[in-house]
Amino acid sequence: MPNFALLMTTALTLALCAGCATQSSTQATGNATAGTAATTSPPTSYTSKQILQLAFDQGYRPRTHDGKTIYCRREVPTGSNLPRTRCVNATELRFEVLQAEHERQQLEESAPMIGQPPGN
Repeated sequence: MPNFALLMTTALTLALCAGCATQSSTQATGNATAGTAATTSPPTSYTSKQILQLAFDQGYRPRTHDGKTIYCRREVPTGSNLPRTRCVNATELRFEVLQAEHERQQLEESAPMIGQPPGN
């Protein structure tokens, strides 16, 4: 259970830091990016089916433990070659899937297009 508290504290800290960084960069650039900032954040209106599909694509598989559905995937921790199984409940799954989707979208938007000169 202490690992769960640490995980949630870390996740909330990262979410707050990401929000602060986004907010300050939007304020610094003015209204020109205000319209694009709305399109870069992931939609918060994903359906449960879409969340489960994204989770499946990220390697999560549903399991039943003590009569409750949990979602597990195999991960290899940094600095190790031994995979471990990591399981989360539905609330944690939604948070992690949406966070990963948001990061994926940010990377796609910030990555330069192949064949275009820098600055375009």
